[in-house]
Amino acid sequence: MNLQTTLNLVLLLILFLAMVVFLIIKMVYTKNFQQLVTPRINSRNIVVSNHDLDMMIEYYKNRFELDDYEITRPDKFLNFGRNLNKHKKQIAISKRYFDSVGYEIDYFISRLWFSSRQLKKDNQVKVYSLVANFLIGFTIWCYVAIIVLQIILFIIIVAKGGSDIQNPFLKFIWKVPVFDIIAFCLIALLLAFFLFLNEMKIVIQDKYTKDVLMDFKENFLNYYDDLKAAMTYDSEIHLSYNFAFKNRNDIEGIKWLGPFVKY
Repeated sequence: MNLQTTLNLVLLLILFLAMVVFLIIKMVYTKNFQQLVTPRINSRNIVVSNHDLDMMIEYYKNRFELDDYEITRPDKFLNFGRNLNKHKKQIAISKRYFDSVGYEIDYFISRLWFSSRQLKKDNQVKVYSLVANFLIGFTIWCYVAIIVLQIILFIIIVAKGGSDIQNPFLKFIWKVPVFDIIAFCLIALLLAFFLFLNEMKIVIQDKYTKDVLMDFKENFLNYYDDLKAAMTYDSEIHLSYNFAFKNRNDIEGIKWLGPFVKY
């Protein structure tokens, strides 16, 4: 094995190892997530009645200028940013069960609030949703695709003798690790996305709380302590992206981490 072949093999192993480390992190996080117990909110309100919840939804639909939109309740779980359907004039809020009233109220109002900010073209909300719901997943798939491509190219070139490459393109990417450089850039980009989301979540959480909490106190005082406790819990979750392996069709198994954590 010549020096160039050894170098390409080492780079490929490093990239593969990085992917293995990411999978290990996901497995560890999945185990911790399965053991997570969302704290119950001590409240005199055991449940929120359908009548009261409908009143809150109608009030905030009006306040957030969503009167033209129909609320639907699909069984499939939808992350924040994916609830709004402008063409159908619908806001889809997945069916979920909550142990505490505050979380349920927080869930409904936050989905309405986020949808309204999307309609108003709030740049922070738009970018947060784009990064969380698309760019991170796209970056991961690009990274995996590059590793697979690198393995295929390595096998082809080594099978041809490595040093005796006639194709100018193959010769170039064998001597200049273009794909490896792209892969390392994707790792750096992925880390930057996670850091960005963590910082942006704080900003969006604060904006949502300021926009809703005191207004909620004035209009639904009986449930104010419940929502305040739920928002306090939201702010204590410092992670913006849930790394756990999960089945989004198993809504009961998706534990509440606040309204702005990507599942």
